[in-house]
Amino acid sequence: MVENDEYCLDILHQSLAVQKALKKFDMFIMEDHLKYCVVQQAKDGEESKIVSELLSIYNFK
Repeated sequence: MVENDEYCLDILHQSLAVQKALKKFDMFIMEDHLKYCVVQQAKDGEESKIVSELLSIYNFK
């Protein structure tokens, strides 16, 4: 769209739509991770791994 010199707001709308779709996908992956991987890690006594992984996702660590 940029190469075709499309209208700026049209490009922005497309970009925002892509970002929204990616956020939904991220939430789907996070939900699956929490339901299965984190639960199993907790059962295995790997609480520090859970905390470390979740913090790393948000660049807190």
